[in-house]
Amino acid sequence: METGSRLRPHPARRIEQLRHYGSFSLAYSTLQAGLKYYETDDGYLAYAMYLGAPFVLADPVAPTPVWPQLVGRFLKEYPHSCFCQVSRPMAALLVRHGYAVNEFGTDFQLQIPTYTFSGTNKFHIRYAERVLPRSGFRIAELPEAVVCWASVRRVSDHWKLGRRNQTRETTFLSRPIVFAEEADTRKFFVFGPEGVVAFVFFDPIYRAGEVVGYLSNAKRYLDTAPEGFDYAVTKFALEVFRREGKTLLHLGAAPFHGVTDCEFPANPVISWLSRFLYPRKWLYNFKGIAEHKVRYRGEAEKIYIATRKQFPVIELIRLARVCNAL
Repeated sequence: METGSRLRPHPARRIEQLRHYGSFSLAYSTLQAGLKYYETDDGYLAYAMYLGAPFVLADPVAPTPVWPQLVGRFLKEYPHSCFCQVSRPMAALLVRHGYAVNEFGTDFQLQIPTYTFSGTNKFHIRYAERVLPRSGFRIAELPEAVVCWASVRRVSDHWKLGRRNQTRETTFLSRPIVFAEEADTRKFFVFGPEGVVAFVFFDPIYRAGEVVGYLSNAKRYLDTAPEGFDYAVTKFALEVFRREGKTLLHLGAAPFHGVTDCEFPANPVISWLSRFLYPRKWLYNFKGIAEHKVRYRGEAEKIYIATRKQFPVIELIRLARVCNAL
């Protein structure tokens, strides 16, 4: 296996590796513009640099057995890296490298073959689906080649203007919208009398060269969009994916939700900050996002952040800047 410092960048090989090993929710996000790559013959790590500090995005896109060698070589070149939104196996590996590992929140997912919309605790999803057409709206998936990207951008721009602290397009942990065709992504729209009023975009999740599921990555809407449209679109999309034989639908992460920090050696400053920020809306509506995802009654999985610094406040501010949140 060649080290990333000697290996020339190879986008085609990177995409092939993604299609084979991109089985986690943020795998497709590793292709977003502006990232750097530590590449090997077996896979790669995607990361961003800010003021000389490397921030690694999620797990390695590589076979699990080579993670220790890949991460070990990366850390020889970048020993003070911060690893963001990693899985439990990756967190355990980083602990062995001397990292403090904190719970970063919860990732929610639905197992498509067995997931059901029945039951009183999912009545709100069925209700949203029934009410939407009665109100003069319809849901449709459009091939990217026929999408009116000007209309999509108009919805996105209007949505950002109405969101406190979200006038900028977020990046890194949240892949920014690309107003053009992208391989294997899926685009679902809500149409009203005046045209597109909302959309939900899904990123692919791969295994062994095939798309096996999707991540609900981007959701934007106008004020005229019907209440509960996102539940209706998610149900509509899941049924489409079920007919296609897909197995997994990730709803995305809820930062700081359910943090206990009881499994790995954690940084106490990050533990305190996560509990402090979670219920407060002045930075971001973390609690509201979590409550929305919980209502699907899907499976919950912890995600983690790994740091080396004893007092990581500056590092966390840098991460916010990498995400374009500050």
